[in-house]
Amino acid sequence: RDFSIDTSHKNTIGNVIGSSIFKLDELIGAFGTQLQLPLSAKTSATATSISQLHAVPQELYCGWILVSARLPEKPAPVILQFSGKNLQKKDKFFDETSVFFAIHKIENDKTKTELYRSEGIRDHSHPIWRPFNLHLRKIADNRNRLLEVSVMYRDEMNKIGLIGSFLTTYAKMKYGPGEENVYNLINPKKKSKKNI
Repeated sequence: RDFSIDTSHKNTIGNVIGSSIFKLDELIGAFGTQLQLPLSAKTSATATSISQLHAVPQELYCGWILVSARLPEKPAPVILQFSGKNLQKKDKFFDETSVFFAIHKIENDKTKTELYRSEGIRDHSHPIWRPFNLHLRKIADNRNRLLEVSVMYRDEMNKIGLIGSFLTTYAKMKYGPGEENVYNLINPKKKSKKNI
């Protein structure tokens, strides 16, 4: 039975069905942060601890109460850094271009949501971009959510072109630097590969 208590009225105590005692850590540690507890008409008068509550005779129980908790989400940043090796030069004006990357989350309906776009840098063949962070719930709302990383260039005419891209997941990236996280950039038009 659901009920609420309005403490602004003096006769509120007359509306109390029963009470129960529990520890906050019991609720936080419970599966699903839910506890089902017995209500006792005598709890408020006689029980001042969990052990005393369990000592209340069962015939004095007047029902059950389901207590739920909702914990605030703590921002959990995922810190990432990308670098590239042997990226292909665009043309003779390569020194005037900058190289950057973008991370897109691939949604269930195959649409793409941009999560991050890096700064452009001019060390084209071996770029090392600044570290950055993304919120865990954005990058990994699903442990195996596909992420597409696209490396692009912006030329002297402000035209953007694709160098290549790859697919990964947070589950794979969380292993950190190493062979697990070396990817080939593939440009579908050129079918060429570069390492990142």
